[in-house]
Amino acid sequence: MHEHIKPKPRHALPYKGSCHSNENANITWFIKSRGRPYPPGEESDKKNNTQLKNINSMIRYIQRKRRRGMLSYNSGRWRDDEAFKWRQQSQRMIDPHEIKIQNENTLNFKNHNTMKTKFKILKWTLMILLLLAGAGGAWAQGPYPNQGAHVVCLGDVAPYGVINTPGSSYTWSIIPLTGGNGTIAPGNTNLTSVTWNSSGTCNLQVIETNSSGCVGVPVQILVTVTPLNTIALSSAAGTDGQTICINTPLTNITYATTGATGATFSGLPAGVTGNWLANVVTISGTPSVSGIFNYTVTLTGGCGNITANGLITVTPANTITLSSIAGTDGQTVCINTALTNITYATTGATGATFSGLPAGVTGNWLANVVTINGTPTVSGTFNYTVTLTGGCANITSSGSITVTPDNTVTLSSAAGTNGQTLCINTPLTNITYATTGATGATFSGLPAGVSGNWLANVATISGTPTASGTFNYTVTLTGGCGSVTSSGSIIVTPANTVALSSVVGTDGQTLCINTPLTNITYATTGATGATFSGLPAGVTGNFAASVVTISGTPTASGTFNYTVTLTGGCANITATGTITVTPANTITLTSAAATTGQTICINSPITDITYATTGATGATFTGLPAGVTGTWAANVVTISGTPTVAGPFSFTVTLTGGCANITSTGTMTVNPLPVTSPIYHN
Repeated sequence: MHEHIKPKPRHALPYKGSCHSNENANITWFIKSRGRPYPPGEESDKKNNTQLKNINSMIRYIQRKRRRGMLSYNSGRWRDDEAFKWRQQSQRMIDPHEIKIQNENTLNFKNHNTMKTKFKILKWTLMILLLLAGAGGAWAQGPYPNQGAHVVCLGDVAPYGVINTPGSSYTWSIIPLTGGNGTIAPGNTNLTSVTWNSSGTCNLQVIETNSSGCVGVPVQILVTVTPLNTIALSSAAGTDGQTICINTPLTNITYATTGATGATFSGLPAGVTGNWLANVVTISGTPSVSGIFNYTVTLTGGCGNITANGLITVTPANTITLSSIAGTDGQTVCINTALTNITYATTGATGATFSGLPAGVTGNWLANVVTINGTPTVSGTFNYTVTLTGGCANITSSGSITVTPDNTVTLSSAAGTNGQTLCINTPLTNITYATTGATGATFSGLPAGVSGNWLANVATISGTPTASGTFNYTVTLTGGCGSVTSSGSIIVTPANTVALSSVVGTDGQTLCINTPLTNITYATTGATGATFSGLPAGVTGNFAASVVTISGTPTASGTFNYTVTLTGGCANITATGTITVTPANTITLTSAAATTGQTICINSPITDITYATTGATGATFTGLPAGVTGTWAANVVTISGTPTVAGPFSFTVTLTGGCANITSTGTMTVNPLPVTSPIYHN
């Protein structure tokens, strides 16, 4: 609110102090009344304007009296701290002076060339006395210092007067020329005031009637009543109440003005400025701060305290800030596994768009919160972008979702190795699997002696099973994603078996040549056949229905160590035995050839008949004459004795023991002794 001085018509302010005429001096006046200020409004402005003119007139009057020379000035509206430039015109052209209004009852004189003086302004009544005393008859020249044409503002209340002639009365009137008009204060004295209420030009006229009733020649001055400044929005309707985003150029706000010579601006946001040029006010720029800015454009120069108000609402840029746990905007998840929700707190925006999310994952904006959630159904690295919509600025936030595919396991060894059958205690053909994603593997169901190992994305099953059976194994990948397994089967066949199933000892029997063998049988497991070695001629082996049979009639004698070797199945399994084939007994005459057919006399010893035998353990004798016997000892048959009977004898030696029915025969003729007649003698 401006403070104003109440008008004190016809008063002049004395000038005190000195300024050497040979110096260029800058003088600053500070003037303030103790009177109450007028309240704001058009009427106040009019009164304050009038007061300024009164003070200006007083100062000119004092200057003319005290300083010699003419003082010209540019008049202006009365306003706190507003400067008015004065120029004193004299032979020495003293530099411009300034008058300023301040809230003190002091008059300060300042020479900017280091000369300073201060003056105390007395109360207005005292100033009038000082003026009268100092002026020395100034009223004899006129009540106010100025003459000639007068320029006022519409609404001003201006004092006017002529030198008073005692006894005279004065009639004041206004003669409109181009619309200018006003209201003259009542009264017929030499002093009056006019409230100018119509702009244009007119003549203010006074006619003096003296005490004798004589009417003088009308005296006129030309008065120009300047209309009040105007300001009107000339840019599009609503531009004086616009809402824009920070750092976004303002739509220019323009006002058409009349009367003013400039304008001041208050309340504009940083980055936005105002300018007055050629009767156009322009507010433009790019606001760099946010907020609500109620601005005021105040016209300067011309007439009236004319302002225009508006509103610029600067919306801050949208913001987006991760509000879920740190790192959720860069998470790695398994395919088909629910994402940990990613949330962002936003300001300013009214929505959001989403790009780069994996299938199965979506984004949503609600109540200033962005939420990204779902279950990704595809794998890969997804660099997503959240772009805020509505509000101000192109604000985005980005992140990355890495969706890891499920682990994979694929047989990489030869087809069928994951279902192999092998013999116990035989090394397994390695089973290998190529894996992806996993960091390890566990193995279950493997036979003893077989183990699994994972290294560098390869699972290997190897070893030598020490237990037989059917083993359904499972490889379970660990680490990575998904519950991924692979299974197979290892059938461990036990070693073949062979066991004698015929009577104990049949696998070590002794028999005679050409005598049927007592069958030798073996029960087997695992084998699909058998081979036989070492059997005597006439004896064979056979495999049928897991039974090995050795049978036949050996046709060769000897000791035969045989081997049964199982074929098929597992392991090199054999069974052995011995077949002893005893040859047929033999008997061979070892005595003289004729001894088996000898003729002897009764009661005469026979020549011993001997036989060498093999195989036999004894011998029997038949057909020998009485007195002759046979014996067997140490593989020798001996027939000996003295026949006591005569006759022909066919004997047989039959070997006993050993093999075969072996005999040897012979004949023996025992002649009787001759019977001699008695001796006859003659």
